[in-house]
Amino acid sequence: MKLRLEKKDKILLSILIFLTFFRIVLAMKLPLFIQGNAMYDDALFIEYANNILRLKWLGDFNFLTYAKGCSFSIFLVLNYILGIPYSLSLILLYIFSITLFIVTIKKIINNRYFLFFTYIYLLFSPVMLHSENIQKVYRGGVITSFALIVISGIIGMYTRILDDKNKMKIYILISSVSLSFFCFLKEDSIWIMPFVIGGLFLTIVRVLKNEKKLICIIKQSFKVLIPLFVLLLSNLTYKTVNYIYYGEFSITDRNGTYFKDVINDLLIIDDKSRNKNYWITRSMLESAYKVSPTLNTIKDEMDKKYDSSWADENGEIHGDIIYWVIKEAVNEEGIYQKGGKEVNKFYKKIHKELQKGFNDGKIKKNEDFYISSVAKGINKSELKEYLKFVKDSKRVLLTHSEYELGLFKADGNANSIANFNEFTMSQFILPDADENMYSLSLYFINISKKIVKFYSTTGIYLYNFFVISFILFFIKIVKNIYVKKIDQELISKFLITLGIFINCIALFIGTTFFCRFLSFRKVYDYSSVIFPLIQIIEMICFYEFFTIIKNLYRKLKN
Repeated sequence: MKLRLEKKDKILLSILIFLTFFRIVLAMKLPLFIQGNAMYDDALFIEYANNILRLKWLGDFNFLTYAKGCSFSIFLVLNYILGIPYSLSLILLYIFSITLFIVTIKKIINNRYFLFFTYIYLLFSPVMLHSENIQKVYRGGVITSFALIVISGIIGMYTRILDDKNKMKIYILISSVSLSFFCFLKEDSIWIMPFVIGGLFLTIVRVLKNEKKLICIIKQSFKVLIPLFVLLLSNLTYKTVNYIYYGEFSITDRNGTYFKDVINDLLIIDDKSRNKNYWITRSMLESAYKVSPTLNTIKDEMDKKYDSSWADENGEIHGDIIYWVIKEAVNEEGIYQKGGKEVNKFYKKIHKELQKGFNDGKIKKNEDFYISSVAKGINKSELKEYLKFVKDSKRVLLTHSEYELGLFKADGNANSIANFNEFTMSQFILPDADENMYSLSLYFINISKKIVKFYSTTGIYLYNFFVISFILFFIKIVKNIYVKKIDQELISKFLITLGIFINCIALFIGTTFFCRFLSFRKVYDYSSVIFPLIQIIEMICFYEFFTIIKNLYRKLKN
């Protein structure tokens, strides 16, 4: 029997090695999409990376210095120093993240077939075959991998706090490093914190239930909280470095400077012409100019922006694009050339003048509901439309209807493309290249599309099956509690499933709330990290479903 089991393990391991190798080859054969003209996105991260590599931090201060977090650029720098092609490092990071999850979850689901199929299911996830995440030199793919690493780290701490001190130390280290890195990848990374806080809280509860000595409880609880201490310390360090270099104690200007307050002031001005597409209308700005002499100093520059290609056919500027326009106008007035302190003073002055305008009744606040101080709120008349948008967005995510992969020619000037090439060391298509020369790449692109076709065809069915399985799982938990049969592993699986699901809902609501003025493609781009998380909880629930069915069959048979 032992020999048969070993043979099974060898067969499964051989299949895993082969599929993993194939997945790496697949990733390496997909050409990058170099966007040298994306000065606010892809090219900006390359610029950050160039400056970090030259020990200049984020470079000379300008209106883009506080636009993004630094983690992705640090990832590019580490890649460059190690000499690893971007395409290879991206897939290796993802394989590491799903392997870590498999090793972590084995503690409570030690079933070879579950682990085998979960690994494969995640290995070919469409999220890591989507152009936004693997072809663009952007942060989507890294966000996906680090989300899995953070979640695995917290699960590892929770499951090993009582019986494996050495592994507990490893998971504390993994959680501490990955959480800090993750939180500086994107400005909305707070969505992962419910799982982190909840997981650490439940870990401390396990300590309280099992440790008797006060000193042991204090020591263990302190260990559990180390990732949060490290996050606070890294946050403080990041802000301090920015303050030393630029004079603003913040990470980005959307979360810690007076620019954020000015944007919020403008968003809440009551105006009939504002809708889901136009967050800050021209008439709202006109109202603000009247009460803010400081803001009025950039009116001429703003008018020029409205007369340019920034505005649409209605003469308005879409969504949060207006934020970039305001920053550009302030920059062209020469304010940013004065340094970070003066810029913050400038926005602070505008904020105070606008607040005075609200207090004096010269401008009125709307009654919208807000979930972010830098995103448009929602009113009652928009609620029905928003709920429909959520429903349609969910279908887009499950069917992968906005999935994209292809041969994309690089854009930008020669210097910009050369910068990308230097940092990525990966295959890409030159602007004037003949696409017929990339027939092999096209072959692998078509293979990738066929793989995604499986996920898109089965997505909704598997999700519905997951919902049924989750309900049965919940009933099983309630039944066990009712008969006072406490199964720690069962409870752990349920809590992990529930925690990840809540996180997915938080991210999905945040994304759809923000993306109402954008296409469904952007919803898919920004929330695609949800899919591997859904895959994880699907597999856990499927496992419990078949366990319930198997036990029921045995009872009926007996």
